Amino acid sequence: MSTQATTAVIAERAGVNASTVVRTAHALGFDGWPALRSGIRTRYLATLSAHQVLAEHNGSVSDPVTGAIQQDLRNLEALAHGLDVADVHRAAHLLLESRRVVVTGSGTFAAPGLQLTHTCTTLGLDFILERHGGTQLANRVATLTTDDCFVIFSFWRLPRELLAAARIARDNGARVIVVTDRRSSQLVPLADVTMVIPSEGVAALPSITPAIVVVHALTAKMGWIGGQEVRGPHQPHRSHLGTDGHLRRPRLITRTPR
Repeated sequence: MSTQATTAVIAERAGVNASTVVRTAHALGFDGWPALRSGIRTRYLATLSAHQVLAEHNGSVSDPVTGAIQQDLRNLEALAHGLDVADVHRAAHLLLESRRVVVTGSGTFAAPGLQLTHTCTTLGLDFILERHGGTQLANRVATLTTDDCFVIFSFWRLPRELLAAARIARDNGARVIVVTDRRSSQLVPLADVTMVIPSEGVAALPSITPAIVVVHALTAKMGWIGGQEVRGPHQPHRSHLGTDGHLRRPRLITRTPR
């Protein structure tokens, strides 16, 4: 009931006024009851297996296609009201200041990582998408230094190897940026910047739409901060084609170490 109820309904059930519900949400680190309600829902879904999540959604929509679109509209509304824009600004500055950025994501959330890496590489920045886990991920992150940054997309359940990689990056002094759907994630205390976003879908897997939108916003902000040097990615890259039609190596933007 708590994951669907309004502030007024929760207040009535608890025998308090609506302002008490809002103050309680603030005391727990949320912007208000809708953010706390979303957090409760996300934490509950994270305890379920894929089959249980599918069962949870069975019967909730009459058509999965329109249901998915409607759910993403709700997700984007929650994102618009709940995302701290200042966190996006801070993340953009950190990424532009970094010498090198390693990006990774769990499961289907490797897709926003690919989007971020491709866009920033096109802008001339040194971004690497690490698609593997285990030893390869650990070895890749172990090369990061205080001049570098590690970006993690983690939703639903947190793989132990991502947590271990975040700890390695942190121990090496690298900056850590986390995009997640849970404020209670073990990654949060390790992060310099955390962006908490909704991710609920209508089937067994979460929706990646809010994460894609956050990457869009983040790269737009990076282009704005970076000015002409990074704002126009397409035209400069045409010059990478030589007269013989072969690709030339793109020039990476050099960042001054911190």
